[in-house]
Amino acid sequence: MPTFPAAGKTYGGLALDRSVWRRKLPDQKWVVYAAGWVNPNDANTVTVAIVYEKDDGSQVTLGTTTQAGAGKVKKTLGPFDVFGTGGVPAGETVPIVRLKFSKNAGADGTCEAWNLAFDLVPAKQ
Repeated sequence: MPTFPAAGKTYGGLALDRSVWRRKLPDQKWVVYAAGWVNPNDANTVTVAIVYEKDDGSQVTLGTTTQAGAGKVKKTLGPFDVFGTGGVPAGETVPIVRLKFSKNAGADGTCEAWNLAFDLVPAKQ
């Protein structure tokens, strides 16, 4: 079970070659979702974020959810429009979306069984 500190930690992710996927499914927008278990392990707040990693390595937050109080809880995020979010560059060939977990204080939190999913929404015909 991965742990994460107050400073935050990024895990997993999806990386897709946009030049290939746009030929297979021409799209109007890319929507991302996530779900999994999180445990703050104390009364302090955990923040779970879906982030877009730009070509320069910096991150843009697509959306967040929080949880406070000890105990394992299922959380969900999304839908978030990847390229409709300010700061996400429209022209990058390989979009990378990852999960980032952080605590505001106290014991390290834990996370389990998180999954990311893309939904490529076609343009209206």
